[in-house]
Amino acid sequence: MIMALAPLASATYIPAFPAIGLALNASTSDVQLTLSAYMLGMALAQPVYGPLADRWGRKSMIVLGTSVFAMASLGCLLSPSIELLIVCRFLQAFGAAGGLVLSQAMVRDIFQPLQAARMLAYIGGVQAMAPAVGPLLGGMILMSMGWRAIFAVFLVLASVVLFTVITQLPETLDPARRQRMSPTTILRNYQSVLSNRFFLGHSLTLGFMTGGFYSFMSAAPFVLIELRGIPAGHFGGYYLLTILGFIGGSFLTVRLSHTLSSHRAVIFGGLLLAGGGVLMMGLEMAGVRTTWGILGPQVIFTLGSGIMMAHLISGALMPFPGMAATAAAAMGFIQMSAGALTSALVSRAYDGTALPMTILSANCGVCALLGYLLLVSKDAAEALRGPH
Repeated sequence: MIMALAPLASATYIPAFPAIGLALNASTSDVQLTLSAYMLGMALAQPVYGPLADRWGRKSMIVLGTSVFAMASLGCLLSPSIELLIVCRFLQAFGAAGGLVLSQAMVRDIFQPLQAARMLAYIGGVQAMAPAVGPLLGGMILMSMGWRAIFAVFLVLASVVLFTVITQLPETLDPARRQRMSPTTILRNYQSVLSNRFFLGHSLTLGFMTGGFYSFMSAAPFVLIELRGIPAGHFGGYYLLTILGFIGGSFLTVRLSHTLSSHRAVIFGGLLLAGGGVLMMGLEMAGVRTTWGILGPQVIFTLGSGIMMAHLISGALMPFPGMAATAAAAMGFIQMSAGALTSALVSRAYDGTALPMTILSANCGVCALLGYLLLVSKDAAEALRGPH
């Protein structure tokens, strides 16, 4: 639940976008900014949590982040205007980021590289269930109790997570491996991480992949509900199909981990990513403006994402066993900044058609594949990962 809180909060309220706009007298682009603000909060928070967790441990930072998330959820619940909702969504993400980045660091604390990749693939499948279930849950809450009740559910979930972390979660960072806490040390650690070509190759690929997904997430409620005519209460079911692609890719990664190298798995996933994005754009440009003209290619895109994601995260963290949280924070900053940028771009470019969304998805998919091929060589990947 710790790692699922962030993706759940990003997706559950998506079916309520049109209702929020009506209730708060907000434009389509302003409502979409609530998602952009969430992604920006996720991006900016992770570089803060990383060094703090490498110094003070994982558990205390998760407690802090979950507390912030709970208070921000209350703010979202009571927001009287779209401006305050945007601010509270930013703070909600700032809190949720702690559990997301530190759960990845905890895996690196406990497992060796190959085992970490498999565990992250399992975790990725579980995490994907959150945004899969989220819109379904959000649609049901919206139809029965209204959009504000969605944030009341977040408040309850955060309280449960906070109690569980305090009473049940052990600390995974060995005191002997804790980093000194000083501005010079923090800057030196981030410089070491960001100057590593292997790290950059994996993180930038992950960023482009995330950017393509969030361009879809930001525009899909308006494209599918308003343009394609899907009832708001049914949106979650259609959205679930795209998430099932990610879940399938995650579990396919686990099954193939003994026979397919990480390097080849990322390239295979990248081909699906780029192919799905380009296909979606091509269908829209060709005038095939149907629900399945959007959902079919997006399933291909998310299947590729599921295959790649665990290998990208594991690869980015692998060179830094002594400062996994700092590396995870830098990776998360790149990933979520890309999501914030693309969701903001698609909200501003929205012109009453699906074309801006499809163009962004296609470009992100192609850039993800090319970025990996240009920055990560096969020899370096296999040498660092070691034998299977």
